[in-house]
Amino acid sequence: MEHEGPSQPHWVLVRNCVTINEAFVLRSVLEASGIECFLPDESLLGMRPELSLAIGGARVLVPSDQLDSASELLNSLPDSTTEAQEETDD
Repeated sequence: MEHEGPSQPHWVLVRNCVTINEAFVLRSVLEASGIECFLPDESLLGMRPELSLAIGGARVLVPSDQLDSASELLNSLPDSTTEAQEETDD
């Protein structure tokens, strides 16, 4: 059994993105706020972005002890699809 020490955080899913580019934006937001972030699908989707839907999207992971902060931060971001829809309704 592996021992999980301070240098080996337990990573948990905070968001699942449709595209790797969306995951890159979220990583930037998280890291700018001092929250560690890991994109396990970065290499695969960087080479084969068309596989995103087949594998369930690009996962954004954070250490379990930062999950609440990360979720709160990401939930406070404006929803670009809602904003785009509102702009077309005007």
